[in-house]
Amino acid sequence: MTASQTGLASEVEPLLLEVADVVNTTLDLETTLKRVAELVRKVIDYEIFAILLLNEQRQELYVRFHVGYPAEVADRLRVKMGQGVTGRAAQTRQAVLVADATQESFYLEAVPNVHSELAIPLIVKNRVIGVIDIEAREKGYFTEEHKRLLTLIASRMAVGIENARLHTRTTRQART
Repeated sequence: MTASQTGLASEVEPLLLEVADVVNTTLDLETTLKRVAELVRKVIDYEIFAILLLNEQRQELYVRFHVGYPAEVADRLRVKMGQGVTGRAAQTRQAVLVADATQESFYLEAVPNVHSELAIPLIVKNRVIGVIDIEAREKGYFTEEHKRLLTLIASRMAVGIENARLHTRTTRQART
């Protein structure tokens, strides 16, 4: 294990506790997603961070929150289940780690010069609700250790996202 891997491993437990605290103490989805993006950046220095949520009727993912995408890209980006790295993660319900996206036939280029991408499905009660996606320009930037860590974060985030969405829906219904 390298020094950087040891450093990452020592930060995992406190980070997961912070993530759990964030998702359990706020029902505001925007606040939750922003705070989790900040926490992830403490241990994985990504260039792009995005939470894509699943539109179940259309069976496509849309960007709900992002750091690093140009606004026009985030606003128009729609990914069908099975397409691209994020669509594949959602469809297979498995993490997808790509060292050089330009070498993958299934890669969809949303932003030029991205090479590394890591997408983790967000699953609640055996149902995919979205994907957490991080990207970097450097080839081979993300590691198996990053994949394990982001998978742990995603499992905690998924419940928080679903709770916030239910809270928003319930609040909206109560007003009508």
